[in-house]
Amino acid sequence: MPDHSIRLREPWTVLTNDSAHVLSQPPTRAVYARKFNRPSGLSQHQVVFLVIESRARPVTSLLNDHTLALVGVSEGSFQAQIDDQLKPFNQLKIEFEQESHFPPPALNSFAEVSLSIREATAEGLAIPFV
Repeated sequence: MPDHSIRLREPWTVLTNDSAHVLSQPPTRAVYARKFNRPSGLSQHQVVFLVIESRARPVTSLLNDHTLALVGVSEGSFQAQIDDQLKPFNQLKIEFEQESHFPPPALNSFAEVSLSIREATAEGLAIPFV
């Protein structure tokens, strides 16, 4: 069975690290937060990856307040296996360095975030991302 991808588009909430923003010193990081439900119909033979395609490197990513170990798989592409951390209702937070943008740009202007559902191999490992 081929991979199935679920795009996590709007709505994303943007949080900055400086709620008392001073125009002469813009915030240096922004956190994009989004809620989503666990994909339905997952079998024990499937694994779920968070995939981030972005021009900016994610600084940190949290799923349900647990840090994800993002791995760079190619230039601008990062992923983490998350099937063991999924709950019926989930909150994802991704922190990015930002330049001098205030307010921070919309996430879809520089990144695409998705869930990739893949079949596991006989060894129990996920089929590599291509």
